[in-house]
Amino acid sequence: MLSWVKAGSRTMPRKTPDGIAEGFERQRLLVVPEFRSRQVATLPILRDLRITALGQFWEAKRHFVTRPKGAAEHIWIYCLAGRGGAELGGKQHVLGAGDLIVLPARKAHRYFADPEIPWTIFWFHVTGERALDHAAALGLDLAQPVLHAPATDELQRAFEDIHRHALDGFTGAGMLAVATGFIRMVGMFRLGARSRSERVRGSEDRLAEVVDAIQQHLLQPWTVSAMAASAAMSVAHFSELFKARAGMSPMAYVIHLRMQRAAALLQWDDAPVSEVAARVGYDDAYYFSRLFRSVFGVSPRAYRKHLNAGR
Repeated sequence: MLSWVKAGSRTMPRKTPDGIAEGFERQRLLVVPEFRSRQVATLPILRDLRITALGQFWEAKRHFVTRPKGAAEHIWIYCLAGRGGAELGGKQHVLGAGDLIVLPARKAHRYFADPEIPWTIFWFHVTGERALDHAAALGLDLAQPVLHAPATDELQRAFEDIHRHALDGFTGAGMLAVATGFIRMVGMFRLGARSRSERVRGSEDRLAEVVDAIQQHLLQPWTVSAMAASAAMSVAHFSELFKARAGMSPMAYVIHLRMQRAAALLQWDDAPVSEVAARVGYDDAYYFSRLFRSVFGVSPRAYRKHLNAGR
């Protein structure tokens, strides 16, 4: 059985997990055919930056990838929830919600989900003549490959936009839209980024514990006053600190996570919208639909129809 040891305030595995690279329930995974990537490589923007694969894994239990010689592309992994770990350049990195890691091409690495709280991630394989410039713009390199940029609904929407463009097919226009969407996402990472060394201890630790509790007990009837009490803060101070760190209010964050789960159910489950609403904590399907539209820009039925059309 996998055991974990402390690495600062976090943990790392003692030995290699027994895991799988993909094939998870509710996963989304798109790979650009190699011949198509070569065909568009001469187009101006795509010569500089191309996405060759992208995906999202939800609560990816037993997720594990090892590449002794690295990958041909640079790999970007962003953790939305849960925890995971990575090894690169002889160093270990533990990743939690809001952490981004960039694994440079042709560098040995491995990464994996926490066995108890497996991560939810989206990821990209990136290549092109200036692909590394985007990591450098975030201050990331082999020595410091991790950046903390709190998850926001704008980031998830940015990924949804990129994914929708990829579903349209691997035309030059489609791949250009994917690349420009990725560049926009990098800008969002830069605006929201905070170094771990800049985190203030104490109140932020308590805030992180509340965020973990929300993620693990998403259907609980959360209120701002209950969250603030758990963090031993006043409602006003808790709300201000939460919004400053997460980029949204506490209740908006709860709604955001619930809508993410609903989106996955709509993709992989044929249950009626009313049942999906109930499974993410809403008895009123109409209210749920309004919330879903506020996050994703379309109704739950339209979202499901678009996904089905792209299969």
